[in-house]
Amino acid sequence: MPRVASVVIVCGFLSLVGWVDDQREDARFVPCPDPSIVRANDDRGYYVVSTGPGIPIWHSADGKTWRRTGRIFSENVPGWALQRVPQARDVWAPDLKRVGDRYYVYYCVSTLGSQRSVIGLVVGRSLNPQSNSFAWEDRGLILESHPGDAYNALDPALLVTPDGRAYLFWGSYWDGIKAAPVSLPDGRLHMGADGPVDIARRSRVAPPAIEGAYPIYRKGWYYLFVSWDHTFAPDPLDADYKIMVGRSRHPLGPYVDRQGKPMTEGGGELVLMGTRSWRAPGHNSVLLDRDGDLLVYHAVDASRPRAGRLLQIRKLRWVSGWPVAGPIVGGNMQEALAQSPADRFVGRWVHMAGTARPLDIFFEPSGRISGVRAESYWRLLAPGRLELRWRSERAPGGWWIDRVRVEDAQAYQGSNQLGHAVIGYRRN
Repeated sequence: MPRVASVVIVCGFLSLVGWVDDQREDARFVPCPDPSIVRANDDRGYYVVSTGPGIPIWHSADGKTWRRTGRIFSENVPGWALQRVPQARDVWAPDLKRVGDRYYVYYCVSTLGSQRSVIGLVVGRSLNPQSNSFAWEDRGLILESHPGDAYNALDPALLVTPDGRAYLFWGSYWDGIKAAPVSLPDGRLHMGADGPVDIARRSRVAPPAIEGAYPIYRKGWYYLFVSWDHTFAPDPLDADYKIMVGRSRHPLGPYVDRQGKPMTEGGGELVLMGTRSWRAPGHNSVLLDRDGDLLVYHAVDASRPRAGRLLQIRKLRWVSGWPVAGPIVGGNMQEALAQSPADRFVGRWVHMAGTARPLDIFFEPSGRISGVRAESYWRLLAPGRLELRWRSERAPGGWWIDRVRVEDAQAYQGSNQLGHAVIGYRRN
């Protein structure tokens, strides 16, 4: 069994150049990837755990200023997991939930792009390293995946229903998000002979970029938050991660979007995508809190993109039973860069060209178009006029080029270089 932290340990933060030990750093300004939040059971405010060596722990009394206070494991990677994934360097995507008087932290260990992954569980009674109750029991392997499996054993998330049933959700790329029952209090997974339940996947995009499942229950509905597209890119400003959601009356679905499209068929309602100032928001958690609900995620600061994936928190509002991302919590995390005329067009669109099937696309703040297989771009030519470029072997010169007029940033129409009509309209 791996050693676990039982004293205050000053842990470092993940950056492009390694780990730096500085307990004074604020998680809003140094990397805090894949954050998962709870309100403390000792009235000390809030805790977040994140990807990093040993599972870093962050604390905030007010939800605005965050400080590293320790970590769960004294090793960078638990020994049992390192035996299965020898190249692993840290622990990924911990999911923090309070169940009764205990904290359950499901976590995963892998290497970038690999399907050889494991999910484990560690349980403790306190997140405060200064508490006498700060001791953790690692319960070891919960699930693993190998090359050729239908899923990747990454990004675990626990859901406990109002009647006490429990389910684990997981998955990244491959065949999407899966789920299966969990027994409490031991936290073990029970898939049965039929295997896990299909919960959500991408359709008609390559690669099938979906991950970071986070299920919650609210007022008779189960909501499943996921992240689409890419948290990494060679240029961080090109990363196009975004938060999507569906809902269901049942914990194992089917989850559908506002139009009734199942998430197993690529459905999903947009909650948050990148802006000029903040790129690639995603891998979120949600806190349904007495002081107001919160959407917690990481994002890239466009003014210093090499700083990594930073903690960001927004108020979460509910409109007609659907979550809406509200203002950023913390005045120094607001939109900092000057807006441009093109920013009005960033968002989700439906694009139609002739008799081809409609495309569900996103105009990214980087000028790229996501949601399609081929390399694609958009740009503002003049007020109310856009150019869309789509790489295709069938197009003259290798690119379809659409020139369109836009009405009130809500709908467009025009044609490509062969005169074929194209139209589009904004969704969400």
